[in-house]
Amino acid sequence: MSYFYDTSAIYEYMIDNPDVASYFEEPHEGKVSLLVIMESYFMLLKKAGENIAEEALKMLFPLMVIPTKTIIRKAMKFRLENEKRGFSYADALGYTYAMERNMRFLTCDNAFKGLPNTVFVR
Repeated sequence: MSYFYDTSAIYEYMIDNPDVASYFEEPHEGKVSLLVIMESYFMLLKKAGENIAEEALKMLFPLMVIPTKTIIRKAMKFRLENEKRGFSYADALGYTYAMERNMRFLTCDNAFKGLPNTVFVR
């Protein structure tokens, strides 16, 4: 199964939450955007320390994808249409990328509860 990893799921994985661990192991495959890498590094640097942030950077960089212009347009329209949910640019881009590529969106963010193609883990 292919997943687009949200920052919240990456954070939980890096702090050893067993509920998300299996999604980061074979046979699962994950992708991230540059924005997710940046958000994850910052969050981990702030909350878990530089060593864990560096581990995440090393793990995530090979998983990075570059969205098309079409996906960027759709992502920003999705963000605008769902402004009340408070999605970040990274959230909107990741979710839209997953939808356009027939992937599941892995998240621990309550704002995504109930959206199609979303795997919500806590």
